[in-house]
Amino acid sequence: MIAYLFRRLLVAGSTLVGITLVTFVVLHLTPGEPALGLDVETRGPDPATIQALRTRYGLDRPLAVQYLDWAGRVARLDFGRSMVDHRPVRTRILERLPRTLALNLAALGIIFTVAIPLGALSAARRDSAIDRAAGFTLSTLYALPSFWVALLLQAGLAVGLGWFPLAGPASEGAAAWNLPARWLDGLWHMALPVFCLSYGSLAFVARFARANLLEALASESVRSARSRGLGPGRVLWRHALGQSWIPFLTLAGLLLPTLVSGSVLIERIFAWPGLGALLYESLFTRDYPTILGLTVLSATLVVAGTLITDILYLLADPRLRRPARAS
Repeated sequence: MIAYLFRRLLVAGSTLVGITLVTFVVLHLTPGEPALGLDVETRGPDPATIQALRTRYGLDRPLAVQYLDWAGRVARLDFGRSMVDHRPVRTRILERLPRTLALNLAALGIIFTVAIPLGALSAARRDSAIDRAAGFTLSTLYALPSFWVALLLQAGLAVGLGWFPLAGPASEGAAAWNLPARWLDGLWHMALPVFCLSYGSLAFVARFARANLLEALASESVRSARSRGLGPGRVLWRHALGQSWIPFLTLAGLLLPTLVSGSVLIERIFAWPGLGALLYESLFTRDYPTILGLTVLSATLVVAGTLITDILYLLADPRLRRPARAS
């Protein structure tokens, strides 16, 4: 088991290095001058000013030297300073991280709370009207682009009916309210963004749950449980779901990083001050240090999610912990 984990750590480390290397090279080879996207007063075509800024941020050095210097600083958790406001990138990320985590953890909770029972219901009523209706609805939701749904919800529920706020994380003057009122106001502002982040993944997880439960219901152990006279509900929830919960570890380990990296447009549309909005702003201004810092964070989340999933698999399935026998 220790040898397996060591190999997985090596793979995870090399994957992270590869992602950062490709991103670094592609970003620096993209046509355009990053120095022109800095402060307002430096956007003029002054060659001396541009060269001074390139020297300040090390953009005039060979690309390999730039990467090695940047990677060495990242190893010390120093992501450099933003080209826009000259503040440390780590500080900018930590300021935005709680907002993004709040959205994505809420979306993740809704996804698994709704999707697994819905998938179980579809599996238990296979080929029934409920199963077909659920399949059609979920397939439709999965096909709808999240940014388009977000704009429709803003136009209909926020502007048209006024049931939800149009954008932003809080109402004006909410800082002076008591704590319960601020919490309720925050949940009210989170409702539409969380829905837009969750409905597509909810549809996928529900269909995934249905497929895995149908496979489990056809297994020999479940047929044996039925032969002992156990009720359908107990067979479904205790035996079938007990066999199929391991594949959900993969989804749980990868879904949160996917949601975080995929919330760029949603945060931008709803003016949510999170990491997605920060990435959008950084791409627009060609803020290399911030873009690379966010790339490292996203890649680390994905690699860590995969590694945690592997460890949970080892703990859940004793067969994986046995050393392979020589043939």
